[in-house]
Amino acid sequence: MTPEEILKNLPPLTLESIEQVYVGKVNSCTCGCKGKYTLTSEDPKAVKKVIRKLKSCVAQGSFPWVEGKVLIWAYREYLYRVFFVKELV
Repeated sequence: MTPEEILKNLPPLTLESIEQVYVGKVNSCTCGCKGKYTLTSEDPKAVKKVIRKLKSCVAQGSFPWVEGKVLIWAYREYLYRVFFVKELV
């Protein structure tokens, strides 16, 4: 699957559809001690930055997956999570 096909098959990446994002270290818990949760309502610019990072990581070979209402991917030493408002199918 090409990066373009992967991005095309992802859920809509809009500020309205995203509740919050998380960026942290891969080999750590996700409680926030080694990463940061950001609510879309508090910092939309940070959420847009994570969306841009997703597109960049996919172009470089990262493959995101969905668990419930969370889109997850890892690149190098970082783990990224996008929490959507609604459950993804």
